[in-house]
Amino acid sequence: MRWVFNMNSHDAYYEPEDDYTDSDEFQCEVAELMKDEYNPCNWGNFCEAFEGVQDPEVVAQLEELLEKRDFMALGRKLWNMSYEYQERFATDAVLDNQ
Repeated sequence: MRWVFNMNSHDAYYEPEDDYTDSDEFQCEVAELMKDEYNPCNWGNFCEAFEGVQDPEVVAQLEELLEKRDFMALGRKLWNMSYEYQERFATDAVLDNQ
């Protein structure tokens, strides 16, 4: 015997609402803000990311890179910290304007 289940199309599967932060429009708005206002290549913006670094783990990593004189890795670490810091502000600005 074969069982046949009739399901309405809306019962077929659960699909959550789209997350606005995953949209191309949102990502483009963040990218536009990071080209100018939140540009991590701007010296002031770059340095701003390090003013409030209080996480002992991050400080220990930076000190270790300085002690090892691994300036390439130190530069990558500082760049990533600055980029993520500015990206967070740009993301918040886009969400606030929504």
